[in-house]
Amino acid sequence: MVDDQSEPPFCRLVDFFAATCCFGSTPSTTACGELPCIAPEMALDASYAAKPADCWSLGVVLLEAAGGLGSMRLAVGWLEDTELEPAAARIRRFFSCEGSCARALAAMGGVRSPAVLARLSGLLEPEPTARASAGAICGSSEAP
Repeated sequence: MVDDQSEPPFCRLVDFFAATCCFGSTPSTTACGELPCIAPEMALDASYAAKPADCWSLGVVLLEAAGGLGSMRLAVGWLEDTELEPAAARIRRFFSCEGSCARALAAMGGVRSPAVLARLSGLLEPEPTARASAGAICGSSEAP
């Protein structure tokens, strides 16, 4: 959320009470979220690890902020009324291809930053066990 009435504008992340505590790699079966932010494994699989799913969502937020609102949908190519499961399968296939993060970032003429691209590549990894953690992404000014 952005409070643009303050000077300078103030940004705050909110979860609307959807957040849960998870310990280690405890699997979850509660799917929550919407396109484009929901992790593919959350939409498609019976269970998933919550932390990597959250890291995927962080990657989508970064993509939409750096590439432009709608970058994910435009790059992957789903329609607004596409059902969740087919869109998630399409997203998983798209990001399984080499260079997909660069294509998604450029879909709307977004920033051309090696640091942003490196972070996107770590976060928008379709295989949850290979996905970068938030700490790895946020803790370094270099590529993950």
